[in-house]
Amino acid sequence: MNMLVKAAAATAAVPATIGPALALPAPAALAAAATVTTEPRLLSLGDQLRAAMRIEAALAARARRLYTECDAARGPARDCAPLCTMEQSLQGERAFQELGRCNGYHAVHTEWGRAAERVNRTAKEILRIPSNDRTGDGIRAAASLVLNDDCRGAVEMAEILWEMAARAGFTLPADIARKLKRKGAPVPKRQRERNTRAVLAQARMADADRKMDELFEAYPELDCENTPGFLNVERRRDRAIADLTKTQAQTWGGLIAKAQALVNKRLYEDYQRHQEVAFSLAQDLLKYFGAVEA
Repeated sequence: MNMLVKAAAATAAVPATIGPALALPAPAALAAAATVTTEPRLLSLGDQLRAAMRIEAALAARARRLYTECDAARGPARDCAPLCTMEQSLQGERAFQELGRCNGYHAVHTEWGRAAERVNRTAKEILRIPSNDRTGDGIRAAASLVLNDDCRGAVEMAEILWEMAARAGFTLPADIARKLKRKGAPVPKRQRERNTRAVLAQARMADADRKMDELFEAYPELDCENTPGFLNVERRRDRAIADLTKTQAQTWGGLIAKAQALVNKRLYEDYQRHQEVAFSLAQDLLKYFGAVEA
């Protein structure tokens, strides 16, 4: 025992740096590095950004195709605008607008604008959350590319950011993929869906708890059954807890979501369901570390 104590004391006495070039991390830094995980909210927003970008790209392609059809309806006003009379220009514009209503261009263009707003809004929210690992860095890189079109003109910068984004499961543009000779490393769909379900289930449960607190504050004199809207909120919370219990967490984001649910005060007081979530988390941890088969 004395030898072990002496050895521990000797280890603690080793300086953080050895010579001018070699630096050893302190034990606290090693412990922090061992527990680094992607923020669950960042993972969830990354999934939302991937989906929003796919929808926006599809709508953009459709809007461009319909615009080409509408533009062809302008006639002479399209190809020889400087030589057209005012009447020809107005007639061409009326034809454009009329075909745009008939073929759905105006509706698609509006929907495309809303999809682009969702992409930008999600990207801005992502950049508010700091990253502490490669997956988080990739998600933030994709958000940066969305919000800063100018950086696409800087070829080397864009390639670096897209390379980072590919590690987080984002699909590379065709020209970047050809140059880097890769298509990205998307997260397996089944794993991504399970992780997102667990994270969102915990978020829905927390949202229902906040709504319950607001109802209790608004109607302090009423019991639960007579409080307007309480039963609906309680059903939503029950469904969220059921999803959290049944969904297998296959990534750190899902595992952390279940752990966060366990420290929820209202769930802690619900012994039966608290035990169900705890048992589910224990099973997921054993499968994650390979102690039992998935």
